[in-house]
Amino acid sequence: MGSRCFVHVVASLGGVLWRKFAACIGVLAVCLSLSALEISCHKPSQKRPVLVPQTGHTLPVESVSFSPDGRTIASGSYDKTVILWDAKTGEMRRKLEGHTGPVLSVSFSPDGRTIASGSGDGMVILWNAETGEMRRKLEGHTGPVLSVSFSPDGRTIASGSGDGMVILWNAETGEMRRKLEGHTGSVYSVSFSPDGRTIASGSHDETVILWDAETGKMRRKLKGHTDWVNSVSFSPDGRTIASGSGDKTVILWDAETGEMRLKLKGHTGSVNSVSFSPDGRTIVSGSYDKTVILWDAETGEMRRKLKGHTNVVTSVSFSPDGRTIASGSHDETVILWDAETGEMRRKLKGHTWAVLIVSFSPDGRTIASGSYDKTVILWDAETGEMRLKLEGHTGWVNSVSFSPDGRTIASGSYDKTVILWDAETGEMRRKLEGHTGWVNSVSFSPDGRTIASGSYDKTVILWDAETGEMRRKLEGHILPVFSVSFSPDGRTIASGSDDKTVILWDAETGEMRRKLEGHTGLVFSVSFSPDGRTIASGSDDETVILWDAETGKMRRKLKEHTGLVFSVSFSPDGRTIASGSDDETVILWDAETGKMRLKLKGHTGSVYSVSFSPDGRTIASGSYDKTVILWDAETGKMRLKLKGHTGSVNSVSFSPDGRTIASGSSDGTVRVWDVATGREIATFISLDAGQDWLVITPEGYYNASPNGDRFVRWLVGNKLYPAEKFSNQFKRPDIVAKALRGEKVP
Repeated sequence: MGSRCFVHVVASLGGVLWRKFAACIGVLAVCLSLSALEISCHKPSQKRPVLVPQTGHTLPVESVSFSPDGRTIASGSYDKTVILWDAKTGEMRRKLEGHTGPVLSVSFSPDGRTIASGSGDGMVILWNAETGEMRRKLEGHTGPVLSVSFSPDGRTIASGSGDGMVILWNAETGEMRRKLEGHTGSVYSVSFSPDGRTIASGSHDETVILWDAETGKMRRKLKGHTDWVNSVSFSPDGRTIASGSGDKTVILWDAETGEMRLKLKGHTGSVNSVSFSPDGRTIVSGSYDKTVILWDAETGEMRRKLKGHTNVVTSVSFSPDGRTIASGSHDETVILWDAETGEMRRKLKGHTWAVLIVSFSPDGRTIASGSYDKTVILWDAETGEMRLKLEGHTGWVNSVSFSPDGRTIASGSYDKTVILWDAETGEMRRKLEGHTGWVNSVSFSPDGRTIASGSYDKTVILWDAETGEMRRKLEGHILPVFSVSFSPDGRTIASGSDDKTVILWDAETGEMRRKLEGHTGLVFSVSFSPDGRTIASGSDDETVILWDAETGKMRRKLKEHTGLVFSVSFSPDGRTIASGSDDETVILWDAETGKMRLKLKGHTGSVYSVSFSPDGRTIASGSYDKTVILWDAETGKMRLKLKGHTGSVNSVSFSPDGRTIASGSSDGTVRVWDVATGREIATFISLDAGQDWLVITPEGYYNASPNGDRFVRWLVGNKLYPAEKFSNQFKRPDIVAKALRGEKVP
């Protein structure tokens, strides 16, 4: 099933909720990739600098970790990337791309040279912390990797997974040393004892298992919880293990004998996080009941219940000196508490969505918090002031369309906006705001004067393409609108919706003319035939329906796909229909008879968009596999596969002259390609909620908005430089425009 269908589910899940969702379905739903961009115009080993746009994460940040020396922060995100940040300046040093699922856990090796990341794709990846290069990909799990941890000597990595197993890996070679089987549910947390001899794992099966780190044998299974175990932690001396559970309790276990020493009761909701103070005398726990509790580690007595959050507490952490506790919450705040008195010292406000993770720097001076708002914030631990917000792009690109004259590109995004780009210079001309849900589809009227956009907010908006003003909002669908299309004469607009209908609107007055009912699933795509007499619609029900545009009657239902039909398009002569599907194929149909002419195979993921070139000889298809394929429309043979996007390709559109193609992706970018050679010409990036933009060529030349240079850094070797260091050489709007005209660049 296409990942788009999981978007509304995934969007509501974070942190512990994600893990619970994973446990319930057995696997993690793979959400659309929103990974951002790093332009490597030349290899780091070469003298020429590499342009590194400061785009940040594009989906919630699930995990953050400081390097042992405190100079670097690694953050793992649902956008499938790990970002390395300079802890002092907040600059993005590197974006590590390689996972195909959300990054749920990141950890530095004790010497700081290696980063391990665990992902929903079932893999652990080892990265060189200095260069960002992928050293090894560790494959062995059959479920999402929810937790990764290095042994104290750095030689072993333990990973816990949704497949119920803990795997021990050789940190140097990446070889699987042992597979620890004993849990019957997802493993949410793994932790080494301070001496490295024991591993504790907490699971959905309500148990904690103690493993011999050398032999991999199960030493003890600790039973006492009556719900899943979310968190396990060793005391600093290694003698006690604390486990927090969905049963609302914290249990203290004797690490040697496995006996339950104490069960700490006081929370009225699931315990999401537990941690020992550096001296081992105090345990802190954060809970679904919105409170933080301080417990005496010796007696188990509740010393204090800290109230101040107004929503679920997801993460708790002691400062290195033990004097301060930081707690992160779904109420969008981080609270700093006095560990001795329990008084709230400061409430840190700056996030705009749930805080999923908090972590102190090794020197205790800085706190890093990761949030569902896609940012990492660095706070001054003493004053509570926000030092830096590490942020970037605001949403993926769902749809792109050229204006009839080829001078403008319109892109619709998850950030609820439509952006108009100058196709010649790459400059952002206008940002159209008015939708209250993400924009799924954009289309120009045949005369180029009007833009129609369909949105998750259930509406279609008509915009003046020249001024950007909203002319009309068309309301009639009762569920999200996924596709909009103008008739060839520009008098009618067709919109396809999650409500299983196609609505025909009068483009002039905005009145609803007809509602076409016949699909049994949501309608992803609608398209008019060149003569305007037929409408084709592709649906969740795996069919393409051909409708009479005048009467609204169903003429034919085309059945050959074995998955959702995401996109339909007519050839310029109207004789052929192309449809792209979740079954990873493109089918060419005879528009008159409805018979299948050819089935095009070559993608390795769902096909989200199909489009014919103006001369009808070439078909372009964009896919979840991150590629665009150009096909010969007559023979069905693959001509070129265009690679460069780091997320699914959701939309493809030919320029009117057929020489270039634009692709919009969940990586947040629009890319323009040369159709004849398949060469990437330029990448368009919207930044800071559309206030700024960059357009970059593969050679590293760029153009930017007046404040766009603040998102530019240059990497030479392993050192970052500000934009001005090389802007005289590479900030060349003239060369960017030359590239977009199809001319050769230096």
